[in-house]
Amino acid sequence: PPPSPPLPSKSGVTVQLAVHGMTCSSCTGIVGRVLAAVPGVRSARVNLLASRASVVVDDALAASADSLLQAIAAAGYHAEVLHVGSLGTNSTKRAYLLCSDPNRAVAAVDILRRVDGVHTTAVV
Repeated sequence: PPPSPPLPSKSGVTVQLAVHGMTCSSCTGIVGRVLAAVPGVRSARVNLLASRASVVVDDALAASADSLLQAIAAAGYHAEVLHVGSLGTNSTKRAYLLCSDPNRAVAAVDILRRVDGVHTTAVV
């Protein structure tokens, strides 16, 4: 695969990753721990249902997100970089909710529409 994009040189950077191969909460714990152990990582949040990880790093980290990808690969999972952005920038955040019952999905969207800061919702 091509090298990861360089991280912006700010005091803090968020890296959004797609993580493939996680099947349970134990997997998310493993991925979270290996990411947290990478030098320069301030925090790591892993979401099993979305198959995503959100990592906050400081500029002490190497010039790319390759170290994050390598840590995940060493734990037996595959990951790819979805987005890299500076902390404090005004950017769109997306969340995905997996729901097998269409009626509950519609109800969840109705609730989310009332949450302050939520601008768009959809059932797909």
